[in-house]
Amino acid sequence: MAAHYYIEKDGRVFLVEREGRLCFPTDMGEMPFKFRVRKTMPFSDATVINCEPLIPFPNEWPATDDVIMMDNVDPLVRRSLWKAKPMLAVDAIIERGGKILAVKPNRGWGEMHWKLPGGVVSYAEPLDRAVDREVLEETGMRVTSKKPALALSKAFPGSEMWFTAFIYLCEARGEPKPAADEIADARFISRSELLKSTNSPFVVHALKELKSAKPFRIMSLD
Repeated sequence: MAAHYYIEKDGRVFLVEREGRLCFPTDMGEMPFKFRVRKTMPFSDATVINCEPLIPFPNEWPATDDVIMMDNVDPLVRRSLWKAKPMLAVDAIIERGGKILAVKPNRGWGEMHWKLPGGVVSYAEPLDRAVDREVLEETGMRVTSKKPALALSKAFPGSEMWFTAFIYLCEARGEPKPAADEIADARFISRSELLKSTNSPFVVHALKELKSAKPFRIMSLD
């Protein structure tokens, strides 16, 4: 499988033309500059290597936002540019009586596994409002206070997307009532039970990191 080099700097991307289409370069001779590899993107059917060119700002290269809308662009380029946009998510840690509020989705990637209440941030939605919304939607509980504690970044297992999850320490009022269309169960469980049954790397690392009080920090899990 040939490697495709996704070379981007300051929102501009280097492409070559093949048979009337704009494509990622696949041959070193197509790249008249030095570059360093950032990371191989997690595609299952293609090898796409994200790189940083060691050159000044490439004003002549097309802007990534423009490339996505062009008709003569190779589908792998458009797909890679879209996948390169990070997804934002929020999770809430709500403790009560030594136990942690957990939810068990009845659909999606985490189906029938315990996780923290939370989800993907909507368009133009502030992070703190996303926490309130997700907790309310999944458990029926209203957040009364919250504090950002941790930001975790990782290519999500089984997905081509790169997620950054903001973990909040929260307090909430009421008792958990699972949302029937999305959540099979919602209740306070022990930390050990949550760690044993979750399939989310964000939950595992969040609980391990937050066993002791530390200032807000950002961590990459890859």
